[in-house]
Amino acid sequence: YISGTTTGLAIKSSPGHLGKITIARNGAGGGDATISVYDALSATNQIGRIAIDQDITITVDYDLTFNVGLYLVISGAGTLGTTVTFD
Repeated sequence: YISGTTTGLAIKSSPGHLGKITIARNGAGGGDATISVYDALSATNQIGRIAIDQDITITVDYDLTFNVGLYLVISGAGTLGTTVTFD
């Protein structure tokens, strides 16, 4: 579980499998909340992106293999909570 935003977070530094990502946005602040997903140890080689512009909880099933590592950048307005399922 990741609370809030990140300028970049490596959550795995080896190959693996990304199952799904759930993001919840609740609270003040206009604009989008965005999660960018990378098969890397930095913000390169983007493999996914989720953008929401309202107070909502969504789950995106990815079911994909990453080869280098799993890196996330989470930005946006409101109170954000993100859960990532991977191995």
